[in-house]
Amino acid sequence: MKTLTMGAILWDIMPSGEYIGGAPFNVSGNLAKLGCQSAIFSCVGEDERGEKALEAVEKLNVMKDFVLLDKKLPTGTALVHFDEKTNEPSYEIPLSAFDALRADDELVAQMQAFEPDLLYFGTLDQRDVRSRSAISAVLESVSAKETLFDVNLRLDFYSKELLEYGFGYATIVKINEDEHVVLSKLLYNEELSREEFAFKLRWDFPNIHTVIITLGSKGCMVANGEDVFTVPAKEVQVGDTVGAGDAFSAAYVWAVLSGYDAKTAAKCGSAVGGYVASKIGALPDWDASIYEELKDICKK
Repeated sequence: MKTLTMGAILWDIMPSGEYIGGAPFNVSGNLAKLGCQSAIFSCVGEDERGEKALEAVEKLNVMKDFVLLDKKLPTGTALVHFDEKTNEPSYEIPLSAFDALRADDELVAQMQAFEPDLLYFGTLDQRDVRSRSAISAVLESVSAKETLFDVNLRLDFYSKELLEYGFGYATIVKINEDEHVVLSKLLYNEELSREEFAFKLRWDFPNIHTVIITLGSKGCMVANGEDVFTVPAKEVQVGDTVGAGDAFSAAYVWAVLSGYDAKTAAKCGSAVGGYVASKIGALPDWDASIYEELKDICKK
């Protein structure tokens, strides 16, 4: 199974230290842990954080064939703040190397030759016209069995036009419950219910077969075909929630590409997302327990 994510590799700067992250890299790292041949299209600076990021890429067995270097911009950072009541993170993300992605014909041809089963992209990674153009070049030229648009709204780095463009290429869309409200008002000028929103989105963009709305500690809602269902979240003692949604995404698409149904895939996503939320940082080491849990879910 081959996967290609596109966008940020960055360092999450948290009270407890600096941790490698960025949603696309988090997804790539977790897919590698799940046994995929995982690649990322990204860019880091020629600086100390960039060197350490490339070491992290290698350590996690993520392919760095499509990781570029930028001489001018620094490697990405995200200053993470946690809400005192909910523990939900918010971010400050300055302009950095991942904003300067570039995709010439040769690089796009290399990605085509890689023949990924999955393409993954979001919105933050397209906030700069350079990266937006590069990601568009890949979406328009590289085919895959599934394309996951993991919306990940950050600050004001999105527009209706950008979102509609992304929905036009997606087969699976993942948003959280707050993003559901924002997108519903932006696209349809009213706050639709989750079920209504998922129906209208799939009606307007018939290439989308699945809409996932994550609900934090309440689990997730999945609209797949004619089926709409919820899967509860895994109950854990939370370390921090950074990267938990990305872990869900990785496990969900891994299960789908492995031939499991949407409900089993959502249970896999919940298990891995909960496991990551119980740790510190977006890409903690996995122990045998999470692999055993996934085996049990997939047997049922």
